[in-house]
Amino acid sequence: MRSFATISTGERLRRVKLSLPIAFSTMERPAQDLPLIIDDRTLANHLEANLSALWGVIVTKEKQYTRFFLRRGKKSRMIHKPARTLSYIQHMLLHKVFDRLPFGQHVIAYVPGRCCRDGAVPHTGKKVVLSMDISNFFTSVKRAQVRNALSRYFPRHVAHLMAELSTCDNFVPQGAATSGAVANLVAQHTFDEKIIESLPAWTYTRYSDDLTLSSNSENLDIPAAIQTVTQHLRAFGFKVNPAKTRWVWAPKRQVVLGLQVNNGVCLPRRKYHEIRALFNKAAEIGTLALAKEQDRETWQLEIYLRGLLSYVNSVDKKRHSSLLLVANQIEWSAPDARIGQGQEEAEAHAT
Repeated sequence: MRSFATISTGERLRRVKLSLPIAFSTMERPAQDLPLIIDDRTLANHLEANLSALWGVIVTKEKQYTRFFLRRGKKSRMIHKPARTLSYIQHMLLHKVFDRLPFGQHVIAYVPGRCCRDGAVPHTGKKVVLSMDISNFFTSVKRAQVRNALSRYFPRHVAHLMAELSTCDNFVPQGAATSGAVANLVAQHTFDEKIIESLPAWTYTRYSDDLTLSSNSENLDIPAAIQTVTQHLRAFGFKVNPAKTRWVWAPKRQVVLGLQVNNGVCLPRRKYHEIRALFNKAAEIGTLALAKEQDRETWQLEIYLRGLLSYVNSVDKKRHSSLLLVANQIEWSAPDARIGQGQEEAEAHAT
C-alpha cells in the first residue's frame, strides 16, 4: 500500500504509468479534473496534510469522534463530531477530491451549485408525482460500498484509505463533511442506476434520501413502480420508509422538495405566507424580542431569516421581491452577517 514512489515530474509520470498496479485497469476513465492519487503520500500531499497525521487519524479513527444525539421534534439521530485534525482532513478531501467527482443530473443534494429547485424542475407539469423516502440512509451506507464506489476513480488501495477517512463504525457518519458526497456516490452506482434503467417511463431525481419519480405516460402501474424501487433498494441494503410513500395526480397540488410543480416551480402559498408572517413580526417587534420569544440567540435568528430570504430568492424570484420589501424594514443587529448563511437550515425546514 505504501510501496509506490511519489510522482513529481511529467517525464517521470509517463514512464511510471506503464508499471502501475493492475488496480488501475479496473477503474473507469476518471473525470478530467480529478487529481491523480496513487498512494498514501500523494494523498497526504494533495490534502495538504502530514503523512503521519493522516495515518494517525486512520489508525485511531474510532476514537476521533464525539458521539451525541440531536433531537428534532419527536425524532433523534446520532451525530458523530470529528476531532480537529480529522475534520480538517475530511474538509480537504471533500473540496479537493469529492466535489470533483462526476454526479448525474438526477443527484441534487450535496453537489456544488445545485439546490432543491434543480430537483423540482424535472417534475413540472407531470400527470403524477411519486415520492419515496429511505430509512436511515447514511447508516445504511457501508464502508465496503464506499470503497467499491471510489475504486471506479482511484486505485483500490487509495480508495480504501479514502473510505477509512469517510466512515466510522462501518458506516457513513452524520457529522462528517464527506458524508453527503460519499453517500451520493454509493447511491449513484448502486440503486440509482438500477431505478433509472428499470423505469424508463419515469423521471427520477434524488435529494439525499428523498426519491422523486414523475411521469406523463398513459399506462402507469404505480404499485409496480414502488415495488421495483423497493427491490432495488433492498438489494443494496437500503429500506423504504412506507409512511412517506405517496403519489399525487394532477391537477391536485403536487409538491417536490417543498416546492409546487404543477405549472412551473414556485413556493406554495401557505409556506410563503408563513415566511412572510415571520418577517412581518420581526419588522414589527424587532429581532431581539422575536429571538427571546423563540428562545434563540438574536444572531441565530437573524442568520435563519437571512437564510430564508436567500432560499426564497433561489426558488421563487417573484415572491422574493415582495419579501425583500419587508426584510428592508427589519432593524438588523448584525448587518454584516452573510445573506445565504442559513439557507441550508431553511431548505431542510422546507423539505
